[in-house]
Amino acid sequence: EGLKPLRSAQSRRLGNQSFGDLTPPAAIRRAGAQRQMSVPSRRSNESFRNMQLVAEVEGPPERNSAPAPNESQRQYVKRWLSSASPSDMEKVFNALASKRPDEYRDMAQLMTGQQGQSAPISRSSTSSMIGRPSELIGKVPILQFSSPKYFCMEGEPVVKVVVIRVGSMERPTRVAYRTEDKTARAGHNYVHSQGEIVWDIGDIDKEIEIPLIDDSEWAGVLEFRIVLDKDGVDNGIVSESLGETWVQRIDDDVFPSNDFETLRTVRPHEMAEEVRKIDTMRLIMEFARTTFTDKTVRRGTIRMFLIGILKNTFFVLHLAVSAYMVDAVLSPGHNADKDDRISRLFVIVVLTLLPTAVLHYLDYTQFAKGVVGITRLRVASGVMNSFLYMEDSARQSMETGDLVDAMTLDSDLLVKQGYLSLVAIVQLLGRIVMCFGFQMVAPLQSGSISQLLNIRFVPLVAFPFLLLAVMWARSKRTADVLRERQNYHTELVKAVHSVVDNFRLIADFNRRQWVMDMHTNNIANFSKQDKALSEVLCNNTYVMSWLTSAVVAAYVLLNGVDVIRGDMKVGMFLTCLGVCKTLGGLWTKIYMLMLQCIALSTSIERTVGIINQQGDVKTRRELHEHSYVASKKFEQAEKSKHHPTGDESLLDYLPIQVSKMGITFNGHLEVKFGFEGLTIQQGTLISLVGLAGQGRSTLLRMIGGAILPIRLDETNSTFLVPSHLRVLHVPHRTMFINGSLYENLTFGVVKGTQDGDLERVKRICRRCHLTGPLFENLTDAPDSPQMMWTETLSSTEKHMVSIARALIANPEVLCIHKPTLQLGALDSQTIINLLRAFVDERGVELDPEKLRLRRPRTCIITSVRHESAEKADQVYKVQGRREPESVQQVGSRRPSVQLLDISQLRDEDFGDARE
Repeated sequence: EGLKPLRSAQSRRLGNQSFGDLTPPAAIRRAGAQRQMSVPSRRSNESFRNMQLVAEVEGPPERNSAPAPNESQRQYVKRWLSSASPSDMEKVFNALASKRPDEYRDMAQLMTGQQGQSAPISRSSTSSMIGRPSELIGKVPILQFSSPKYFCMEGEPVVKVVVIRVGSMERPTRVAYRTEDKTARAGHNYVHSQGEIVWDIGDIDKEIEIPLIDDSEWAGVLEFRIVLDKDGVDNGIVSESLGETWVQRIDDDVFPSNDFETLRTVRPHEMAEEVRKIDTMRLIMEFARTTFTDKTVRRGTIRMFLIGILKNTFFVLHLAVSAYMVDAVLSPGHNADKDDRISRLFVIVVLTLLPTAVLHYLDYTQFAKGVVGITRLRVASGVMNSFLYMEDSARQSMETGDLVDAMTLDSDLLVKQGYLSLVAIVQLLGRIVMCFGFQMVAPLQSGSISQLLNIRFVPLVAFPFLLLAVMWARSKRTADVLRERQNYHTELVKAVHSVVDNFRLIADFNRRQWVMDMHTNNIANFSKQDKALSEVLCNNTYVMSWLTSAVVAAYVLLNGVDVIRGDMKVGMFLTCLGVCKTLGGLWTKIYMLMLQCIALSTSIERTVGIINQQGDVKTRRELHEHSYVASKKFEQAEKSKHHPTGDESLLDYLPIQVSKMGITFNGHLEVKFGFEGLTIQQGTLISLVGLAGQGRSTLLRMIGGAILPIRLDETNSTFLVPSHLRVLHVPHRTMFINGSLYENLTFGVVKGTQDGDLERVKRICRRCHLTGPLFENLTDAPDSPQMMWTETLSSTEKHMVSIARALIANPEVLCIHKPTLQLGALDSQTIINLLRAFVDERGVELDPEKLRLRRPRTCIITSVRHESAEKADQVYKVQGRREPESVQQVGSRRPSVQLLDISQLRDEDFGDARE
């Protein structure tokens, strides 16, 4: 009834603006009303003032003087109320109940679906309904995967993926899903699947199975995606952040092939030595064989072989045409007339040009077949994936330069100087066979069998044996010099990385001259070894040149006499002489290509060593399965205790639990958390305190997923971090990526969400006191300036950027190390209040009308100030002492975590306050 006056009054004040399907308060805000503030009380008051217009505009008219609202109006208001916060709904229903009880009854019936109820609603029933506003709405549930990533072992027939329904379970829900290729391909690595998932009343999770296809070859990183269709959903909303998930296959094959399966169990610090014991050519050959098994690479390689055969055919045709041109066209004694010979010469010219055009086109188009790109991608992605999921001990012992070389230099060399060199060798051997056939057939035209026996077998038989002899004599020396040169190159790269990473230390201690002396010495050593390599390669090249010259000299001596005697035509002699030189050149190329393969010793050894390092993927999968089983047990146990309302879910009651877990390093147990149980409820701010060195940071890193624990007791150990929660671990040290300031601030934002909206990012920066020109002029333009942010920003700004980045990312669980350590009193209070708001408002600077669509937020911090503990919902003191046989161990007799009253905390309990 108040809708028309409201629109009329607002149109007079705001002008003729199109509100579309917006509800009245949303239309007022869109048209330019006062901007919503981030303080909850201000926002609630403004929303209530807007909603009062709906209930009270023009005063309460007489019931019998106004028409009853139609169904369209009812649905219009219901849609508006469905997006309101519980407190706003309560105020609106209170106003309706006191001023328009009939309208309140109709609206309550509409919201609860009780259209058939005719008895008036009593005051007591009105109060009970207002006290439980979420039950009036029957909120639509959120559909999402239980984890952003799933792991499956090679050899398993299927991968099982869980889709959960968060929110109301009072109605059936259905959603469509489908699989999409990434590096894994449907029909080769898995079976393409699509279908529909149906939840009945009361169902929380559903499991779907995707069939997998096994193979026995190393295939690198194989991933595919499963997507929930946002358009194919009934009674549900697909989650923005977990509406899709990735499935990665854990490849238990060894790179480059399972012939080297002993590398599976090699410890990280022994890997390089074990790989060096394997023959380089054997590694290269197995790498080529494995690469050839890829369907796309195989097709492209076969095409290369066919082009090689065509080139060899054209080569033999050229030899025959050359002999014919000398003996039958250009020879002065030929009987044909001049016009006929000129016509033949014209045909010979055409036959010379045509193959060049055909081969040019074929060679140019072969780059589009992806042999180089796909092979490089497999190797480089295999190296990167191995590094990302490598055990901590192996990752910490790896040099940055080795990783960079393996992904950029080695992956390229293995393709171009490894695989393609072997392909080229096969093509060259085909040309040698063609030359052999030509030299066998050509002399028969003169009927001279003696020529066949005299001149054909000398180069054909001599070259292979001489080549093998030279390779055997020179290979070890060449490999040793190449390896030494690569070692000096690696040391040089390490030194440069060290200078870049530690420039501030070098400059502060005035050690620039020391760095220059070290760098000059490294360059001199590398140049010396590079000179030695150049000398060896020069000698290798000239060895084959000497052999070619010797064979050609023998051919001229033996067959030149036949030309003088008239037993051989000049054209045939010159053509066979050219073939002899060509054979020498072909064997020289084969020799140089084989040397290139030997030169890849360092590249193949480094790549094999990195890819075959032991990873933590299996441990992550075991923890994921352990958490899922623990979640199901908890779910079954708590069903009888909790009765979630429309805006709640039983999954919101799943706690974070840690009990009897440990941390290993290099295979040895280093840290033990043997306490009976640490339980953290969702939607709370938790503070961990204790003396320095007693395990606060280790415990936080374990919950945040930065380090992976092991179970100390197979029966009683518990590590439960619900897999459907997105956990973000924020270390104390602020780090930056190579990108703009906006890209750094939104680094953790999930693709497809609105969390990275530029205005939201700016508002969060202002609340973190990031108000300098760089932040006020923040832009998301692709050409935004990129700087060395570690040098550009102050210490306080860098720390604030780290906190802002975490809040912008908007995870469900936020683990932050010492968020107030480097800050003053005012900034510290600001950050603690922000973290408090993050928990209370289920995110910072988000739409308040969608509060109930968001899941609870949990924040766990290590505290160094009393203020942090005072704002926390719970404070846990991690206490213990160091044991002689352990690097770090929490607990005296037995580790303990106890819940404390804040008044019991002393200054020394905040172990890092002295910092």
